[in-house]
Amino acid sequence: PPGSASFAWLLAFALIVAGVIWLSRRPRTRVLGAAAALALVSPLFTSPLLAPRNELADRYWFIGSVAAALVVGWGASQAWARRAPLAIAALIAGCSFASYKASSVWASEVDLWTFVVQTSPHSPRAWSALSRVHRLAGQGELAVRAVERSLALRPDSSAALTSRLFNHLWFGRLDAARAELGALESHEGVRDAALRLARRCLTLADAQAVQACVQQATPRGMVLGDVERLRAVSERMLSEP
Repeated sequence: PPGSASFAWLLAFALIVAGVIWLSRRPRTRVLGAAAALALVSPLFTSPLLAPRNELADRYWFIGSVAAALVVGWGASQAWARRAPLAIAALIAGCSFASYKASSVWASEVDLWTFVVQTSPHSPRAWSALSRVHRLAGQGELAVRAVERSLALRPDSSAALTSRLFNHLWFGRLDAARAELGALESHEGVRDAALRLARRCLTLADAQAVQACVQQATPRGMVLGDVERLRAVSERMLSEP
């Protein structure tokens, strides 16, 4: 029952808080207590509870990484106290390699979204984001195919429908853009800022002016990356069922 599930979550949260307090009260584990407190609080800053907003890019500074740093630092200090420099060196090398491997996909838009599509080919969000990258790369046909794959996976996806609207605007398909905008006016989940931008650009005189309007107003995010690699990965993935 919903009530028992809520009680279980509250009990688990209370136990975690009690554990943090217990760690914090002991001098030898005070650093671990601070790390646990940070790990407990940091998700609030990127959760829907506080409604994070970032119009430029959906990237946030995760202060939870400070908690991990505290734990590693505590472990290193304990190892050093026991005169184990080789263990510390191995820990630093292992963590550095893991960090490099995990962050390498953020080198560019192409690296990030081709990685996501290849690891999660059934994610509508991944395909609609990849469509945006094709749009930025000027690859109109692949932008269309990617967003259609997203809509095939989830026909009512607000992200995919918005991406299709901006594909039309970006490549100067004004009649299709107006029709798409009309359909999105009553669609739930579409960001007001995107609709306002589309309306403003569509008031301009010709396709070239509309294209310039939407291209100038679109944030570029990270470095675009290797567009030929982008083309190759998408063509291969789109050829698969």
